Amino acid sequence: MDGTHSLCWASCDLNGGTYHAEQYSSAGGVARNIAEAIYKMYGNVHLITAVGNDRNGEYIRQLLPKQCDSSIIKTNDYATCNFSLLHDRQGDCRIIVGDMNAIQAIDPEWVS
Repeated sequence: MDGTHSLCWASCDLNGGTYHAEQYSSAGGVARNIAEAIYKMYGNVHLITAVGNDRNGEYIRQLLPKQCDSSIIKTNDYATCNFSLLHDRQGDCRIIVGDMNAIQAIDPEWVS
């Protein structure tokens, strides 16, 4: 999941301050976007990824065709990967922070 924050101020300092911003969420992820596009163009596709057993993981799984679900690992050990993006007033991305720990649930032996 991506949380994008667009500053309403001209600039900000990374000093712990609070700044007014507009926020929206999306089910990002390059691999998810590509898998969805391949499915729409050609049919069956296997997206190898991991999601947490949480609301964000369920949301992402609902967005994908059911055929993709069999190759998605659902884990109780990690939260679904998520990123927060901070854009300045001009729309330029200034910083991205993310949690990719759920990927650790993918076992190379399972993939093969």
